[in-house]
Amino acid sequence: MPAGTTDKPFLEWPVISYKWTKEQLALARGNKDDGCRPWKEVDTLLIPMNVGGGHWLMASVELTLRSIRLYDPWQQEVQYEIRNQQVACLRYSLPLMLNQIGFYKKRRGKNTTMSPEPFHMVVVSKHNIPQQKTG
Repeated sequence: MPAGTTDKPFLEWPVISYKWTKEQLALARGNKDDGCRPWKEVDTLLIPMNVGGGHWLMASVELTLRSIRLYDPWQQEVQYEIRNQQVACLRYSLPLMLNQIGFYKKRRGKNTTMSPEPFHMVVVSKHNIPQQKTG
């Protein structure tokens, strides 16, 4: 497995179902009054994520390619496991949500594969993004 991938530690995490809140579903469907477009109209989602209560990173989600790229401005080996455990839920929950909002039916014919399989997730090398200094 290539360095930076997060597939192996989470293969044992079965996600059978998840009850999405009305607000979460409204966001994905574009039914909120905040100017967000429905997910069926976009290929990429940019999701800011808080890890451990004080650390932020960016997840770039390619919906049709079923992939997640994590941009972490403060990559350290100590935080690697914690970060991956907290963001790996996206790999499993996104296919379920996309199915529930009808994304795959609405995007049929646009290289979109409906599958309950988790998204592929990779951490972008720290050499390719600006790094945050401690303090």
